[in-house]
Amino acid sequence: MKKKDFEAFLSGTDEKNNQDISERIKKEVSEYRYYVLKLYDQIEEWLGEYNKWISINRIPCKVREELTGEYDLQELIINLNNIQLKLKPIGTYVIGAKGRVDFIGPRSTVIIGLCDKKVENASQLIQTFNSEEEKQLYDKKRKEELEKNPTEWEWKIITEPPKVLFITLTEDVFTDYFKKVMNG
Repeated sequence: MKKKDFEAFLSGTDEKNNQDISERIKKEVSEYRYYVLKLYDQIEEWLGEYNKWISINRIPCKVREELTGEYDLQELIINLNNIQLKLKPIGTYVIGAKGRVDFIGPRSTVIIGLCDKKVENASQLIQTFNSEEEKQLYDKKRKEELEKNPTEWEWKIITEPPKVLFITLTEDVFTDYFKKVMNG
Protein backbone atom coordinates (compact mmCIF):
# COMPACT_ATOMS: atom_id res chain seq x y z
CA MET A 1 0.00 0.00 0.00
CA LYS A 2 1.31 3.41 -0.89
CA LYS A 3 2.03 5.88 1.92
CA LYS A 4 -0.73 8.25 0.85
CA ASP A 5 -3.29 5.42 0.73
CA PHE A 6 -2.14 4.14 4.10
CA GLU A 7 -2.39 7.64 5.61
CA ALA A 8 -5.92 7.99 4.19
CA PHE A 9 -6.81 4.63 5.72
CA LEU A 10 -5.39 5.60 9.12
CA SER A 11 -7.05 9.01 9.17
CA GLY A 12 -10.42 7.57 8.11
CA THR A 13 -10.59 9.81 5.08
CA ASP A 14 -11.15 6.91 2.75
CA GLU A 15 -14.87 7.75 2.97
CA LYS A 16 -16.00 5.95 -0.19
CA ASN A 17 -14.45 2.66 0.90
CA ASN A 18 -15.87 3.04 4.43
CA GLN A 19 -19.32 3.76 2.99
CA ASP A 20 -19.13 0.75 0.64
CA ILE A 21 -18.18 -1.53 3.52
CA SER A 22 -20.95 -0.14 5.70
CA GLU A 23 -23.55 -0.69 2.96
CA ARG A 24 -22.32 -4.24 2.34
CA ILE A 25 -22.56 -5.05 6.06
CA LYS A 26 -26.12 -3.66 6.25
CA LYS A 27 -27.09 -5.78 3.24
CA GLU A 28 -25.56 -8.94 4.76
CA VAL A 29 -27.40 -8.41 8.07
CA SER A 30 -30.68 -7.73 6.25
CA GLU A 31 -30.34 -10.91 4.17
CA TYR A 32 -29.40 -12.93 7.24
CA ARG A 33 -32.51 -11.70 9.11
CA TYR A 34 -34.67 -12.62 6.13
CA TYR A 35 -33.28 -16.17 5.91
CA VAL A 36 -33.50 -16.73 9.70
CA LEU A 37 -37.15 -15.70 9.78
CA LYS A 38 -37.89 -17.93 6.78
CA LEU A 39 -36.20 -20.82 8.62
CA TYR A 40 -38.42 -20.21 11.65
CA ASP A 41 -41.53 -20.08 9.44
CA GLN A 42 -40.56 -23.43 7.91
CA ILE A 43 -39.95 -25.08 11.29
CA GLU A 44 -43.27 -23.77 12.62
CA GLU A 45 -44.97 -25.27 9.57
CA TRP A 46 -43.24 -28.64 10.07
CA LEU A 47 -44.16 -28.76 13.76
CA GLY A 48 -47.65 -27.28 13.38
CA GLU A 49 -49.45 -30.62 13.41
CA TYR A 50 -47.82 -31.48 16.77
CA ASN A 51 -49.31 -28.54 18.69
CA LYS A 52 -50.94 -31.02 21.10
CA TRP A 53 -47.43 -31.64 22.53
CA ILE A 54 -45.36 -28.68 21.37
CA SER A 55 -45.70 -24.93 21.78
CA ILE A 56 -43.57 -22.51 19.79
CA ASN A 57 -42.75 -18.88 20.57
CA ARG A 58 -40.46 -16.24 19.14
CA ILE A 59 -38.67 -13.95 21.53
CA PRO A 60 -36.56 -10.90 20.70
CA CYS A 61 -32.80 -11.25 21.02
CA LYS A 62 -29.66 -9.31 20.22
CA VAL A 63 -26.98 -10.67 17.93
CA ARG A 64 -23.51 -9.21 18.42
CA GLU A 65 -20.79 -9.63 15.84
CA GLU A 66 -17.46 -7.86 15.74
CA LEU A 67 -17.92 -6.61 12.19
CA THR A 68 -21.64 -5.73 12.33
CA GLY A 69 -22.02 -4.60 15.89
CA GLU A 70 -25.30 -5.40 17.62
CA TYR A 71 -28.60 -5.96 15.83
CA ASP A 72 -32.07 -7.25 16.70
CA LEU A 73 -33.41 -10.63 15.69
CA GLN A 74 -35.46 -13.42 17.28
CA GLU A 75 -34.90 -16.78 18.91
CA LEU A 76 -37.36 -19.58 18.25
CA ILE A 77 -38.34 -21.35 21.48
CA ILE A 78 -39.89 -24.82 21.28
CA ASN A 79 -41.46 -26.17 24.47
CA LEU A 80 -42.17 -29.87 24.85
CA ASN A 81 -43.67 -30.63 28.27
CA ASN A 82 -41.19 -28.94 30.64
CA ILE A 83 -38.28 -29.11 28.22
CA GLN A 84 -37.18 -26.11 26.19
CA LEU A 85 -35.35 -26.22 22.86
CA LYS A 86 -34.00 -23.06 21.29
CA LEU A 87 -32.95 -21.94 17.83
CA LYS A 88 -30.49 -19.13 18.49
CA PRO A 89 -29.10 -16.92 15.71
CA ILE A 90 -25.30 -16.71 15.92
CA GLY A 91 -24.48 -14.39 13.05
CA THR A 92 -23.82 -13.84 9.40
CA TYR A 93 -20.03 -13.56 9.41
CA VAL A 94 -19.11 -17.20 9.98
CA ILE A 95 -16.62 -19.48 8.25
CA GLY A 96 -18.05 -21.76 5.57
CA ALA A 97 -21.58 -20.33 5.54
CA LYS A 98 -23.57 -17.16 4.95
CA GLY A 99 -25.06 -17.46 8.41
CA ARG A 100 -25.52 -19.72 11.40
CA VAL A 101 -28.25 -20.68 13.85
CA ASP A 102 -27.62 -23.04 16.75
CA PHE A 103 -30.30 -25.61 17.65
CA ILE A 104 -29.87 -26.02 21.40
CA GLY A 105 -31.43 -28.72 23.53
CA PRO A 106 -30.81 -30.25 26.95
CA ARG A 107 -28.44 -32.90 25.61
CA SER A 108 -26.84 -31.48 22.49
CA THR A 109 -26.36 -28.47 20.24
CA VAL A 110 -26.55 -28.75 16.47
CA ILE A 111 -25.22 -26.16 14.03
CA ILE A 112 -27.52 -25.11 11.22
CA GLY A 113 -25.70 -23.14 8.51
CA LEU A 114 -26.99 -21.10 5.61
CA CYS A 115 -24.86 -22.73 2.93
CA ASP A 116 -24.33 -22.90 -0.80
CA LYS A 117 -26.86 -25.43 -2.07
CA LYS A 118 -24.09 -27.29 -3.93
CA VAL A 119 -21.85 -27.84 -0.90
CA GLU A 120 -22.10 -31.27 0.72
CA ASN A 121 -18.89 -31.39 2.77
CA ALA A 122 -16.25 -29.07 4.18
CA SER A 123 -13.56 -30.12 1.72
CA GLN A 124 -15.52 -28.40 -1.05
CA LEU A 125 -14.88 -25.06 0.68
CA ILE A 126 -11.09 -25.37 0.65
CA GLN A 127 -8.97 -24.21 -2.29
CA THR A 128 -5.20 -24.43 -2.57
CA PHE A 129 -3.02 -22.68 -5.12
CA ASN A 130 0.57 -23.06 -6.24
CA SER A 131 0.96 -19.41 -7.17
CA GLU A 132 -0.66 -16.01 -6.93
CA GLU A 133 -1.43 -16.15 -10.66
CA GLU A 134 -3.27 -19.44 -10.21
CA LYS A 135 -5.33 -17.90 -7.39
CA GLN A 136 -6.15 -14.81 -9.46
CA LEU A 137 -7.26 -16.97 -12.38
CA TYR A 138 -9.48 -19.02 -10.05
CA ASP A 139 -10.95 -15.82 -8.52
CA LYS A 140 -11.70 -14.41 -11.98
CA LYS A 141 -13.42 -17.63 -13.13
CA ARG A 142 -15.36 -17.86 -9.86
CA LYS A 143 -16.57 -14.26 -10.20
CA GLU A 144 -17.72 -14.90 -13.78
CA GLU A 145 -19.48 -18.10 -12.70
CA LEU A 146 -21.29 -16.28 -9.87
CA GLU A 147 -22.44 -13.55 -12.25
CA LYS A 148 -24.00 -16.19 -14.52
CA ASN A 149 -25.26 -18.44 -11.72
CA PRO A 150 -25.62 -16.71 -8.35
CA THR A 151 -25.25 -18.83 -5.24
CA GLU A 152 -28.43 -20.53 -4.09
CA TRP A 153 -28.59 -20.54 -0.29
CA GLU A 154 -30.27 -23.17 1.84
CA TRP A 155 -30.19 -24.19 5.48
CA LYS A 156 -28.10 -27.27 6.24
CA ILE A 157 -27.11 -29.22 9.31
CA ILE A 158 -23.32 -28.96 9.69
CA THR A 159 -22.04 -32.11 11.36
CA GLU A 160 -19.15 -32.30 13.80
CA PRO A 161 -15.55 -33.13 12.83
CA PRO A 162 -13.70 -35.17 11.78
CA LYS A 163 -15.97 -35.65 8.75
CA VAL A 164 -17.89 -32.40 8.40
CA LEU A 165 -20.96 -32.86 6.24
CA PHE A 166 -23.56 -30.33 5.09
CA ILE A 167 -26.98 -32.02 5.19
CA THR A 168 -29.91 -30.21 3.56
CA LEU A 169 -32.51 -29.34 6.19
CA THR A 170 -35.76 -31.12 5.36
CA GLU A 171 -38.63 -31.99 7.65
CA ASP A 172 -37.26 -35.51 8.18
CA VAL A 173 -33.74 -34.26 8.87
CA PHE A 174 -35.08 -31.64 11.29
CA THR A 175 -37.12 -34.18 13.26
CA ASP A 176 -34.10 -36.52 13.43
CA TYR A 177 -31.97 -33.72 14.88
CA PHE A 178 -34.84 -32.64 17.14
CA LYS A 179 -34.52 -36.06 18.81
CA LYS A 180 -30.73 -35.63 18.97
CA VAL A 181 -30.84 -32.31 20.83
CA MET A 182 -33.46 -33.80 23.18
CA ASN A 183 -31.75 -37.11 23.90
CA GLY A 184 -28.11 -36.66 22.93
